[in-house]
Amino acid sequence: MEVLDDITKLKGESNFGIWQKDLECYVQYQDPDLWLVMTGAILPPMSDYLKVPSEQEVRFNISAEEGTNLDEITSAQVSAWLRTNNIEKNKEFADWSKLNAGCFLFLLASLEDSIKIFIEEFDVASSAYDYICATWGQKNPQLFQQKYNKWVSCHYRQGGNAAGFVRKRKRLLHEAQRLNPNIIHASWQQAQFVYTISMHPGTESLVTRLQPNLNDAHILEDMIAEFQSFEYSRHYYSAMATSAKKNSNSLTAGPTSKHSKSRGKKNDSKGKHSKKSHIKNPKGVPGSPYSYFRR
Repeated sequence: MEVLDDITKLKGESNFGIWQKDLECYVQYQDPDLWLVMTGAILPPMSDYLKVPSEQEVRFNISAEEGTNLDEITSAQVSAWLRTNNIEKNKEFADWSKLNAGCFLFLLASLEDSIKIFIEEFDVASSAYDYICATWGQKNPQLFQQKYNKWVSCHYRQGGNAAGFVRKRKRLLHEAQRLNPNIIHASWQQAQFVYTISMHPGTESLVTRLQPNLNDAHILEDMIAEFQSFEYSRHYYSAMATSAKKNSNSLTAGPTSKHSKSRGKKNDSKGKHSKKSHIKNPKGVPGSPYSYFRR
């Protein structure tokens, strides 16, 4: 909190731009996920923790989902169902709740008391932040254009990290939408995503399969998931091929230079290592003078 004392506190419209930039820099430095929660790029997975069902309730659920008899359901199946449908979801909500609490901590510490009272009723940090931006943030068409241009020009390049690329695009999109939420439609987001990943030559086969669906507003998340899965597989098999090539080269390299040097010394000791033979079979090159060129 001592560091936040140096950040300009929001007083109103007069210093909104400075406050917003200072807060973003500080929160991004602490944890990039905090800023994604603050701006609504990461939403709560559910409204509250799930109640842990009884074993009998779990067995009924498994029976309804899989069409099996209650007597045939094993304890292992019960544990697996609980882990997937309850424990993991509650953990996901707990992780988000921790980030949400951190956002409120930084947000409240950066506000004057006269503004804090307006967000006391909010439970979700992104809703409080959006309210502040809508109330004290000045509508600036030039600022929106800058944010929009950054989002459009965020391309997936060679050597890039798929997860980092996706996170950056989401952040840039939400920053632009916060200034003008109605101009960047879902269909345009889909088309832009396909275009930006096409900048990478390795994604050509994926791009031909990804076709924007103008009737499905939620297809973008599926496209992003397929892109990340594709990139993971591509990097994995590329690394495997590189490793196999190195192993193949090491097996076909022939004798080491140490043996070649010892043979050269042996020829010198006999006085038969003429200048002409030295040219044909130079010191340090094993076997035939053409052995290195055949590889």
